[in-house]
Amino acid sequence: MLSFDITDKNIRIVKGTESGNKIRITAATELELNESVIVNGHVNDINRVAGMINRALKEANIADKEAVISISSNQTVFKELMIPPNPKESEFMKNVRIELKNQINIDDSYAVAYVIVGEPEDDENGNKVQKILATACPQDVVDSYRRIFNNLNIQLKSIMIGCNAITKVLLA
Repeated sequence: MLSFDITDKNIRIVKGTESGNKIRITAATELELNESVIVNGHVNDINRVAGMINRALKEANIADKEAVISISSNQTVFKELMIPPNPKESEFMKNVRIELKNQINIDDSYAVAYVIVGEPEDDENGNKVQKILATACPQDVVDSYRRIFNNLNIQLKSIMIGCNAITKVLLA
């Protein structure tokens, strides 16, 4: 599987395989970007970025049909929330969206993801709540990366938005 770390300044590409809870890196390359290609996470020229990635993959002799990507944008919002636990994923996500709308006024033009960062606990009223870190990013930013990887015929398994360092600290 390929892993892409994409910023405004560069794209880092790593190919690795997982076996027995160990990851083996088989290839890696880095692509420097000029200032106008990606700005604040927005891809200004999808075909150009797809072509640049394609050339970098060919030059480094890296090939795969699946990838995960990590993108960053200063328009990404992080918010710690306390949400009532719900075994149904769709209902839990609906509650996350409602709470984000109430607290920071995001609308349906944002892609939302979350990571559970604590065990269910009682709030001040005795109700069970789950601590999460929610991430909201403009949907058009996410969609531009989907279009790039569609052009490359690489299936995206996951799009991680923002700062993994924040998530890792909260999970610790």
